[in-house]
Amino acid sequence: MGEEECCSDIDIKKYDLKLSKWSNKSFLAVNILHIFHIPLGMGSAVKYAFKTAEKAGIMPSQPMLLYGKEGLFWAKLFLEVQKQPSENKELSKQIVSLEGTFVSKAYQGSYSKMGAAIKELKEYVTQKYQKEPLEYYFWYANCPKCAKKQGGEKTVIFARIS
Repeated sequence: MGEEECCSDIDIKKYDLKLSKWSNKSFLAVNILHIFHIPLGMGSAVKYAFKTAEKAGIMPSQPMLLYGKEGLFWAKLFLEVQKQPSENKELSKQIVSLEGTFVSKAYQGSYSKMGAAIKELKEYVTQKYQKEPLEYYFWYANCPKCAKKQGGEKTVIFARIS
């Protein structure tokens, strides 16, 4: 019997070129070091985020895990959570809300070729909405282990336009 998958096999195509509005969408934010857009220590940061959310009882059944660049050497992982943990003040400091209007693009393939997908999304947003993306968030919908079983790495790129 083979190893069990830890990531749900999500149909990312339903996110392709979709407009969505987020209001008070709660996430557990974790700082992560990155160099040249490559996150370092991602595995341990993901484990920390999941363990923290599960322990606090705020983990949804299929959470989004977003990666967003914050600066030259730092980024944030944003793990979607169900609610604000009112009793844990330290944990409450790590909960942030992401709001705005986003356009998403589904991408399945090597992370090394994701630049072309980002460029396509930027061109789409510019043509359709006459706006430049303000920032990008990346939902890595499966881990490297599950990607092998699910036909490749799956990513949804979100461009915030307002």
